[in-house]
Amino acid sequence: MPNQSRPRREPPLQKPSPKLRPRKKLQPRKSPQPPSARTARARPPKANSTFGSMEIAPSEVILDEARSHLEKALEIEPDFTQARLALARLHYAAGRQEQAITLLREAIDSRPQFSDARLLLAEILVKTDEEEAIGLLQAIADIDLSDPVSRRRLARIMIERGDTKKAADLLTRVVDLDPLDGEAHLQLAILLEHPDEYDRARLLLEIAADLLPDDSRPPYQMALLLLRGEYTDEEGNLIVNPDTEGAQKHLHTAIGLDPDNGPAHLQLGQMREKEEDFRSARRHYKHAIEDQGSKGYGYLYLGKLAEKEGRTKEILPFLDKAVKQPSSRGDALLERALHFLGEENLPKAEKDFKAADKTFASIEFELSKASDKASEKANFARARRLQEEAFVARRSRGPVLLNLAKISLSKGKDKQAVPFLESSIQANPGLCEAHFILATLLENTKRDDEVLAHLETVLEANWSHLEAHFRLGERALAGNDLQKAEMHFLIVTDLDPAHKKAKQRLGKLAKK
Repeated sequence: MPNQSRPRREPPLQKPSPKLRPRKKLQPRKSPQPPSARTARARPPKANSTFGSMEIAPSEVILDEARSHLEKALEIEPDFTQARLALARLHYAAGRQEQAITLLREAIDSRPQFSDARLLLAEILVKTDEEEAIGLLQAIADIDLSDPVSRRRLARIMIERGDTKKAADLLTRVVDLDPLDGEAHLQLAILLEHPDEYDRARLLLEIAADLLPDDSRPPYQMALLLLRGEYTDEEGNLIVNPDTEGAQKHLHTAIGLDPDNGPAHLQLGQMREKEEDFRSARRHYKHAIEDQGSKGYGYLYLGKLAEKEGRTKEILPFLDKAVKQPSSRGDALLERALHFLGEENLPKAEKDFKAADKTFASIEFELSKASDKASEKANFARARRLQEEAFVARRSRGPVLLNLAKISLSKGKDKQAVPFLESSIQANPGLCEAHFILATLLENTKRDDEVLAHLETVLEANWSHLEAHFRLGERALAGNDLQKAEMHFLIVTDLDPAHKKAKQRLGKLAKK
């Protein structure tokens, strides 16, 4: 048999290898030009045959042409409402509000059920004639019971006006009409401040977090709700049980979504400071000062933390910056005044104390006014919370006025100190130091009969106040109430066995 051989395989064709070319010498890279410069070079302005060298943007030409067509459409069909609305929008976009308002009123007159015209007119009028804007939006809501847009806008206006109860009612309807409106869920949860609404607010925030997965506000608001921890049990009793651990998780979630969330950083910073993790607290406070809304308290907390850690050079610069921020001005002035007092810089301390008192008084007034307004709107939960904040501002005046009294005493101006002390007690009745100092100043004066009440108030707040017991013992001894005098002197010696004067008084009483 003839030998069989395999078919001969031709070698695969290969492309000729490219010739190596010498590399070009690299030129230095030009610095990038601003977009405006690049655009100008790429598309130089062309002269317009009609307007000479003035350039007209194509968008303006198109808008002018659109206006022309819409005006012609209205000439042909005066009742063409959609054309009238479109033309009104063009006028409004161009800043011609009067023309837009006229067209929208004509559209509403010709077609009263036309909600889009009312909505745009309300948006235009909301800053100049809020009442008419509200009326227009309410008309839309009445015409179309399933319209969430008008109710959503009405709710925003009500929130700005402080009528949060009505806003909550509107948002409740919006949520029913549009279950996927995450913003409505969030805003409604924020408005539900009554302890009875705790579970509902929590559910709304959970839904808002699902609908707004990239928004840091729902977890932050959830953290605030858990920190407040106010809810009612089945019997209607108020329970206050803050969930700090749960709040921390939500605060971390908020910061994970938005690393610049200043309020969340402030909350976490305070938590870390309580745990004496000062390094972590400082880090959070430094993040907070990057946010305009949290900047004030960020600086204030950094200043107070610097004092705790003994970073003396950092204290005043931080406090100076905190004083400049309206949100933290009162607290920062008080803290800076105390700092000056510690340095025995009485003129600066006195100046800051007076400014702090004025600031706290203003805050209290505004909060009380807002609380009264909320009560008028039957939003009693909101009114209570605002009144609590006003109460905090009023109590803050107590130590301010007390320190002003001390400064007056250091100058030998005892009479000037008395009204400061009285105002301090009025602002903060539980400030026992103010009661005690005032009692010592009123002794042996025409107001000596008030001394006893002040000293007893001191003991109600602090039973171990040694000097109050001693003075009460002295007064009882002077009034020949020996048994009462002995009781107070014995308490003094129990608190301080080395108290010489109390021992002497007890010795005299033993001889009687």
